[in-house]
Amino acid sequence: MSKKSLTFLEILVSALILATALGGVLASFVSVRKAVLRSDKRLAAFNIARGILEDLYKEVREDTWDTGRLNPGYTENGTIQLPPENITYNWDYAVNPVGGQDYYRQVIVNVRFPQD
Repeated sequence: MSKKSLTFLEILVSALILATALGGVLASFVSVRKAVLRSDKRLAAFNIARGILEDLYKEVREDTWDTGRLNPGYTENGTIQLPPENITYNWDYAVNPVGGQDYYRQVIVNVRFPQD
């Protein structure tokens, strides 16, 4: 008469295998979440820079070309805090002349945020 049943050792080994597999899955979720947050920060910084450039584009006018925000040497800076993580982004931009060209301007936008 043979009775088939699970021994305590078999249950223990299967629980260990299951715990190892679930630990690996959980670790991958944590690392993916960090990558998504890092990507969200970069995308937000890109959108802030794009918004600054779009605002400056509205000022491309002949009557304010040498006196407005696109005047060579003009700089501006600020901060913005975005939800849901309430991350603070510091931004600045500078307008530079392009060598010998009165009708060209180079705008350099920097957006900084905490790297985790």
